[in-house]
Amino acid sequence: MTFGAVAPWLTPAMFYYERNGMIYQTALDLWRKRIPPDTRTVSEALRSAGQLDSVGGVSYISDLTDTVASSYHIEYYARPIEETAR
Repeated sequence: MTFGAVAPWLTPAMFYYERNGMIYQTALDLWRKRIPPDTRTVSEALRSAGQLDSVGGVSYISDLTDTVASSYHIEYYARPIEETAR
């Protein structure tokens, strides 16, 4: 994902569902460590933190990634999250 486009302004607290914010925070943490945030790496990081089950497991994370056509348009998909958070 292209987190550089949204990292400066999109925060985990903006997500309506807490578990989505947790997933985003984990992906953002991985990205900042220069680890590609994908289903596998995010799931492993959440598992290591004991949070994988509380966010819905690997299947939920996979479903999230399947609903987005491309990370190329990350800002387009993130703006409604920001608007709803306001």
